[in-house]
Amino acid sequence: MRIDVSGVSDRGGGDIGPIGEILLRDAPDLGDPLEVVEVTLVHPAVADEAQWLDRFQEAFGVDITEAGLAPGDFGITEIAREHEARRASLPRVTMQRTKRRAFIEIASEVPPESLDPSGSLTAAQLRTLAGEVVGALRLLGAFLTPADQVDLPALLAHCEWVIGTLPTRDEEVARLLDVTAAAQPSSSATGWDFVDVDWEEFHPRARELLDDPFFWDPADDVAPHGNDTGADLLEEMKERLGDSDAGSFTETTLRGWGLPAEALDDDLVGLSGDEACIAAAFGEIKLRGRLSRRLAAEALASVAAQRRRSVAWADPEDCATKLDKMAAVLRSYA
Repeated sequence: MRIDVSGVSDRGGGDIGPIGEILLRDAPDLGDPLEVVEVTLVHPAVADEAQWLDRFQEAFGVDITEAGLAPGDFGITEIAREHEARRASLPRVTMQRTKRRAFIEIASEVPPESLDPSGSLTAAQLRTLAGEVVGALRLLGAFLTPADQVDLPALLAHCEWVIGTLPTRDEEVARLLDVTAAAQPSSSATGWDFVDVDWEEFHPRARELLDDPFFWDPADDVAPHGNDTGADLLEEMKERLGDSDAGSFTETTLRGWGLPAEALDDDLVGLSGDEACIAAAFGEIKLRGRLSRRLAAEALASVAAQRRRSVAWADPEDCATKLDKMAAVLRSYA
């Protein structure tokens, strides 16, 4: 079993260190359980703007004034409101038994501005976050069946034991994080082996047209279908798109979700609307092997909007690289 832990706030998200690996260290034989449990800790919206900006700029050596931004530019009220609505709907557990995966989202009480964007954690933060992950794992009890072959009591007992043995000094935690991260497969070992795709659900040329694991990553918030909006829209498209125009279908779907009818307009700055537009474009490529020029142009505008937000992500450079990948594909259709 692998436990992948990520965190997300209204300013973006990403991995929160090797918490899952630490919790499973020296684990007993748990039988033949789920292969992957993905735990997403949904932090509160940023409350202390100044603290968050100071940490962000210090960690990445970024001066927002050089990017033509002012502190007030980060006060994205609508995004924060959507984010808090998402937190209020949690917890959420999704089982994918055929793929031996479970997805758990819970509301974290750890303020995102208290976390170091570079990924380092204090002893207190590691203990708190690990405790939240164990709380998320407990939710599996209402969903597991004997056929899942997961010894949940043994798993929880082991994780609780690990938490009880965690270092109490920050420097010891730093060494633990470094050693654990170094023991994991390098990024060069990732890729298609770590992206589980049922190709029968997509167009025969889908992989050829989008021949990069990033476009199929279900856990990367920047990826077309890695965020909640994009993932939900792709499922809607699989089930109901048929011969409909993908752009019109998306507008109708967004209305049904309570988002504004103008969610695909070029001037929309709402995060969910841009995520939906990008998801619709790449969804059409994945399902139909083609993309309309109109939707490609609209998605390019949404990528541009995301680029303006990228400076506020945990790793703006990585985010910009991924946005470049999406833009390159979309320009080939525009």
